[in-house]
Amino acid sequence: MSTAVVHYVDNHYAADCPYGYFDYLRWMLGRGLARGARIFGSYAMANLRLIRLWRQRTPEHIRTIRDKHLERLQKLASRYRLPDNVLLELDSLRQRPMALELGKIVRGMMIDRLALTAAGIGLMVLFLLFLPWGWVPAAGALTAVTLLWLDRRFRAGRETTSPHQYMRTVSRMIPKLVRTPIVVFGHAHDPVVERHEDGGWYFNTGAWVVESQEQVRRAFTHLRIRLTEDGPLPELRQWRKGRSLDFEPLQAR
Repeated sequence: MSTAVVHYVDNHYAADCPYGYFDYLRWMLGRGLARGARIFGSYAMANLRLIRLWRQRTPEHIRTIRDKHLERLQKLASRYRLPDNVLLELDSLRQRPMALELGKIVRGMMIDRLALTAAGIGLMVLFLLFLPWGWVPAAGALTAVTLLWLDRRFRAGRETTSPHQYMRTVSRMIPKLVRTPIVVFGHAHDPVVERHEDGGWYFNTGAWVVESQEQVRRAFTHLRIRLTEDGPLPELRQWRKGRSLDFEPLQAR
């Protein structure tokens, strides 16, 4: 479940996404107390695992990972008869994983906002226990204003996790390195069909995992490539009614 929580939270924390911090709180609490506690426990374990991965990145560990990665790239280059420098350029197009930077883990997993919420609740409890009743409203209001200001500062520096634009950009860069008329990506959970000016294609195959009823119309998409007399013909399809059918083009970005 930790992996699912990482996917669910990390892909939707940006300000331009319909899922936000309080949306996740409502979603978790809406599952009931027992199930919500299990979800939060999995979320906490996922955070601990990400931080543990970040702490393991000693210079020796980084060198070991880099050497293994370069070895795999050399095997790929040999297998597909690609020059080493081309494969290295392709590899350089990938984005750095979130676990490499502690700040990204904190922002991406919304630990900063969770800490603000916990601080606000803790301070209000202390005010109620130790302050004269007449001071509590003013102290609570000052705390709320301060926490809202900090939250706005945190959100202002929060980069988007949406990969759509970067994938579009990379889909135009790949054909400049290797001769390919079709570039296919996944991961974004949103089907995309784009025809480039040079005749090339970019596809995102969308998702087969449905997180809400609204996503059913755009789920279960896949790519089919037919060989024709004019060359390969790619088609974005959708699995419906037990078979592969045409995907409505108006549904694709």
